Amino acid sequence: MLSWSIIVVSVALSAYHSLWWLVGTAIIGLYKIYHWWFYRSRPWRRIHYPVMRTYAAILGAAKGEEESEGKQFNLYEALSELVSAHVPNMSHEDIRKFLDREFERCRTFADIDLVESHMRKEMPHLDNKLIRETLEKYRPYLNPNDRFTMAKMVIAGLIERGYSEKDRGEYMYEVLTNNAK
Repeated sequence: MLSWSIIVVSVALSAYHSLWWLVGTAIIGLYKIYHWWFYRSRPWRRIHYPVMRTYAAILGAAKGEEESEGKQFNLYEALSELVSAHVPNMSHEDIRKFLDREFERCRTFADIDLVESHMRKEMPHLDNKLIRETLEKYRPYLNPNDRFTMAKMVIAGLIERGYSEKDRGEYMYEVLTNNAK
């Protein structure tokens, strides 16, 4: 919002004061174009960032309820609310099945084959055995009781639902390499 205000002010100043203000407008405009391209470039980014903003709002509301009413945080309920916020026409039964499937995928690291195929495609020079051994080392870190791990598993499910299994594998690779922030 601030950058749009700066663009408007610098265009106005360039009209009334000096054309040099258009340089600032061009720089901020290029930044805005890059920012837009970055968030629209990969399918997982189109879903990850809006869903994480929603999840932050849900966690904030849950924290407020916890402090004011003494209500304990319920991960399943928060994730259910997250899914219903982004797929409003999904029934409660479908949401329950979706979440149960994601919890099971997290427990068993069912995405290991998807991540492995993504890594083989992106880094063909790596040894296949080394890729598998490296991915197996991530298994203990996928904890279904961790609220952020499960949020990312739910996002992976939404990516698969909206795009493809291949995009889910790419997203899970970004999660494991800590690039999906």
